[in-house]
Amino acid sequence: MDDEIDNLIAQLQRVNSEEFDWSTESEFPNFVTVPGGQCHFSTQAQLSLTKIGRLIHGNRSVSVPRIESVELIKMLRTVAAYAYADGLLVRGDKASIRAGKRVLLERLEDRIKQAAAPITHVFPAWTSGLERKGSVLLGPVKVLAVSDWLKTVEIYSGPDDVCMDASWKQAVQGLVPKPDDARASLLVDAVEEAVGTCNAVVIVTIEGFEGEFSRKLAHIASKNCLDILSLLHETPDTFVTQGLLEDRVQPLETRTLSEIDGFLNIAGNRKLRPMLAGARLVAVLERVSDLGSSISKVVKAVLTDPDVAQPQLCARWSMALHWFAEGCRETDDAVAVAKIGTSLDVLSGGGKRAGILKTVCCLLGADGSAIVTRWPEPKTLEKLVEEIYEYGRSQILHGNHVDRLKSFAELRQVAQQLCGIALRISLERFGFYDGADDQKAFQSMMASPTS
Repeated sequence: MDDEIDNLIAQLQRVNSEEFDWSTESEFPNFVTVPGGQCHFSTQAQLSLTKIGRLIHGNRSVSVPRIESVELIKMLRTVAAYAYADGLLVRGDKASIRAGKRVLLERLEDRIKQAAAPITHVFPAWTSGLERKGSVLLGPVKVLAVSDWLKTVEIYSGPDDVCMDASWKQAVQGLVPKPDDARASLLVDAVEEAVGTCNAVVIVTIEGFEGEFSRKLAHIASKNCLDILSLLHETPDTFVTQGLLEDRVQPLETRTLSEIDGFLNIAGNRKLRPMLAGARLVAVLERVSDLGSSISKVVKAVLTDPDVAQPQLCARWSMALHWFAEGCRETDDAVAVAKIGTSLDVLSGGGKRAGILKTVCCLLGADGSAIVTRWPEPKTLEKLVEEIYEYGRSQILHGNHVDRLKSFAELRQVAQQLCGIALRISLERFGFYDGADDQKAFQSMMASPTS
């Protein structure tokens, strides 16, 4: 690293000297604004920054705030510019280089620490309405109705500023006209644009991660929680109708155009986002409550809580759910089967067909020879797993399936049912599992002795 720091300083001195003329260079000026002017970087200086940043990132302690290498390098660029402007990066003997290195490391860690302050992330989402009965808690993640969330939002105007018109919250919900106050009106427009047509928000607080990394982790956890809720609805379509606003979602309304004998035909298809009510709403909320310890365990592991037992197994179940959810959201039946087959493979610990069969037999309490479907013909559990993994996932992903007209609709339907059941049962058993953090644990994870 010392050689790269020496090269960085040399390049900074070269392009920031009074005699340097950018018109003689083939590259475009790159700079950071610092007190008293600008600190310029040549292409070679930026390459040195990248190498130094990667070395620093690879050698950071696991106990310090987390940051991705790309963001660290961006931050290092600003740190280096200010250190150079302050006269703390100078060429000389090894002692001078090491002094500059210490300055860069100390200032960089201070900056990362400041950027890793607790951040509460709010993701607008479409849900089936579970939050209408009150906030839904999934470990450290909370799902709130937009109206309930707005009650908790405070806008700090400053000690000497005029208070914001409080009616802006009601205006966002369409309960009152938009405030005449310009600031409040702009705020209403911004919140309406951010929330869109969503009925809920998913909220999670992240600490110990730099801002961009923090949001990435919060997004993963929030999406994971919505997928858990969709899984407990026991209806694959729920994975389509529930989702975060910023994610890729299927259109709810489509138009098709066709022409026969010169006549234009325009047809349409509209899906509605169903809102649960009555006994169905209560039943799903009860499932969430009953599986609270399992859900909390998985979500805390996703959020890298160091106190969670079996973190690797939690990650495995979470990833299996992710593949299953993506399979349920997939519009192409063949690709959906491949994703669902991957979900079962992940859940079983990468056990392929034999591992998947052992896992589902254990979870369902059935033998591989048991008949599990009778339409269009009787099919054993073993045969079904073979079709999902070998005929479905493997052939599709390995390029052996190329006939786009071959139907996978029936296989997709039974695969969704089997995988959904396996994920729900494994989540239930995981709540009281106290065994080893073994990737193949779901292949033999038994029910509670009291169940």
